[in-house]
Parts: sequence; structure tokens; C-alpha cells
Amino acid sequence: MTAEVRLARALGREFPRLPVTGRFEPGANQEADHVTVTDRQGGIWTLTLFSRGPHSRRNGLLRELAAAARRCRLHSVDRLGYREISAFEVTDWVDPAHPWQPAKLRLRATKRFRHSDEADTDAKAEDFA
Repeated sequence: MTAEVRLARALGREFPRLPVTGRFEPGANQEADHVTVTDRQGGIWTLTLFSRGPHSRRNGLLRELAAAARRCRLHSVDRLGYREISAFEVTDWVDPAHPWQPAKLRLRATKRFRHSDEADTDAKAEDFA
């Protein structure tokens, strides 16, 4: 499973209003309103909000998406058995000039490491799959 898909699933749990998909995941090119996750180099992620609704609705969805991204945590285990927990902060907000263009949020991942022997009450089994 790619990092984009894992983040999309974690973000989808925090933001259930719209479908959230990874860049190449089936359903990423939908006609309906949706969010697509792409991973850029250096721990910078881009969330793209596709919405055909009015500008005020799109801005409301973008604010909700930013709040969900701040609450989102991505759990993984590296090859040495260390748990990596990534939290996200919004670094950039791009509101398009035209209504048919998507709006974008850029996130920076901040990572926290824990040894695999430590208890992690926040982790869920599906996050490590």
C-alpha cells in the first residue's frame, strides 16, 4: 500500500464528508466532489479538493479539510521495527481564481519515533497493515 493511500484512509476517517483517495487509487478521477492525496518530496503532501459547488461551500470544505488534516495521524513501522507517527501541519493554502479549478492544501509531516516495545494506545491494527 502506498503512502498516499495510507494517508488517504487515515484522513478519510477524520474527514468523512467527501471521498478521500490516493493519487493513483481507483476513484481518484471522479465527477463528484472528492479529495486526492499526493506525496511530494521532503515530507510535503498536497491535498487537492475537487468541488463543483459554489465558492463559499468550497471554502467551507477546505477549512474543514485543514482541521481534519491537523487531527490526522499516520502510523507506520520501519524496517528496523521502530514505530513512526506522523502528524501534519498546514503550510500553504491555494484558493484558485476560477471556480472549475481545484483548491489545494499543502501539509508538512512532522515525525515522532517510538521503539516497537513501547505501548502505543493511539495505533490501530489497520494502520500497520
